[in-house]
Amino acid sequence: MSRSAAGAYFDVDGTLTPLTTMFELLLFDAQSSGRLSEGQGFLKGLRQAKDAGAPRESTNRAYFRWWAGRSVDEVRELGHTWFSSLQEEDLVFPGMQRRLEWHRQQQHRIVLVSGSFDPALAPLAGYLRVDDVLTTTAIVDGGQYTGDITAPMIGEGKAVAVAEHAARHRLDLAASHGYGDDISDVPFLDLLGTRVLVSAAELQLPNPAPGWSTRVLAET
Repeated sequence: MSRSAAGAYFDVDGTLTPLTTMFELLLFDAQSSGRLSEGQGFLKGLRQAKDAGAPRESTNRAYFRWWAGRSVDEVRELGHTWFSSLQEEDLVFPGMQRRLEWHRQQQHRIVLVSGSFDPALAPLAGYLRVDDVLTTTAIVDGGQYTGDITAPMIGEGKAVAVAEHAARHRLDLAASHGYGDDISDVPFLDLLGTRVLVSAAELQLPNPAPGWSTRVLAET
């Protein structure tokens, strides 16, 4: 069977998985290196900045300072070690696993779209057998992370990445599906014919257009 010309674009943290992948990886790294208190304090600072009104794009960029000077190969291996320590039943919301299987049966191209980065997402992507992963790109110099990024894969950044991906693979956006869990996912979801906000509680959309629906996790 030939592949459909439609895509299925999934936000990751809070949509496919209950994990916050980039935070979980950072805490695993901190604990493994005897810096747990420092790691907890670092993440607390990011949460406080968000609560104070800092844009998600800003806190996403700030996160990568933790990895400055670290070897890309080392962090990639750390990601696999972290992922292998997780319980399989905790990895994916059951209802979303069923959605993945449905899209696979329809021969849709399955794509993860996330503000996280490759070491935290590659193991999950392999486990889920997805086709592509669109992530925040951490800048590398001499095989080490600089602590900066090209641009956050948040908000409009996701919309640009999804549009470029669909054009590159000749996917029909109107026939494609998207799943997110936050209002910041609306820009990329708005590009797609079928848009679903996945949440632990009902999310209210401002003036929802045709094609929108909300899937409450407790009902999936």
